[in-house]
Amino acid sequence: MKRPTLSIRFATLAAAVALLAGCESVVDIDLPAYDPQLVVIGSFSPGGPWDVQVTHSVAVLDSALIEPIADATVEIWQGDTRLALLPHTPRYVALFQTSFAGYYIADAPSPQVGVPYTLRVSAPGYASVEAISAVPAPVAIASHTFQDSVLFDQNGPEASIGEMRIRLVDPGDARTYYRLRVQVETADGAGFFPAQFDVNQDIRSAYGRDANLGFGSDQYVLPLTERIVFDDAFFDGQTYELQVRFFTTDLFGLSFAGDEGSRSPGFVRLLVDTITEADYRAERSRDLQDQQRDNPFSEPVPIFTNVRDGLGLFAGFHTVFDERLELTPFSFDREFGRADSHP
Repeated sequence: MKRPTLSIRFATLAAAVALLAGCESVVDIDLPAYDPQLVVIGSFSPGGPWDVQVTHSVAVLDSALIEPIADATVEIWQGDTRLALLPHTPRYVALFQTSFAGYYIADAPSPQVGVPYTLRVSAPGYASVEAISAVPAPVAIASHTFQDSVLFDQNGPEASIGEMRIRLVDPGDARTYYRLRVQVETADGAGFFPAQFDVNQDIRSAYGRDANLGFGSDQYVLPLTERIVFDDAFFDGQTYELQVRFFTTDLFGLSFAGDEGSRSPGFVRLLVDTITEADYRAERSRDLQDQQRDNPFSEPVPIFTNVRDGLGLFAGFHTVFDERLELTPFSFDREFGRADSHP
């Protein structure tokens, strides 16, 4: 008897796979009950307020809105001593002309560098949570320089790009974590917007960003937005020149106050902070989750938390550089695609 040829075997296997693929069944799965947890986001720095936002978590498939919690008890402790009971303080945002609940804020006592503080939060219907953090030590700024209009928009000189160079003196005695923030502030003080910016290629590469954009390129597209965190792994104990490029033109008039034709320039603000390892890990995990959001084959990325029995982040920081620069007025004629500067 002749043995089946290889092609016949493959055909039989393919038919079996096709038959199995056509069999479908719907299975109802009873998911276990989910107990919501408190989610706290708290930050503090020398001279600044204690600022904590309290919300709650929801189940993965739950479509309910995440509501702020306005009846929580929020305390700051140092060892066995309670330093502050933070009152519920709805935050008014002038930009939206409304107040947002769930914020707990107190101005005193001022946080001190290196002192561990404990945040304790409780609310009816939720398990109590706590977290510990301290303000990291600052680093010295050797110098900083600013150059306006190092690049221009391809459509004309109205949308220019400036460059700030900040020389950080890294202490080198332990791992140091940094955060760079770039914000466009409104001239009327109503609020601020995230600003696109670009940084040194080694930071972008370490952060997993596209190294083809930025310095040395004739493209003016700035790939990063609002903030970025990095550590001193590649300049430990050295003086490092942080290069930041950003628009020095107020694009689309976002930060102007007043009527068309009588607008005053807004501002761009650059801040450099030293941050805690927990803050660094949380920011990196959020960014990694965002990068893998549309990849169906990626593993889920949990957001790092240092909150025991809950979710969120409680972290001190220390602002070591804070510069505010006036922006050049700009408006965009959407109908004709023409950029015109205000007088």
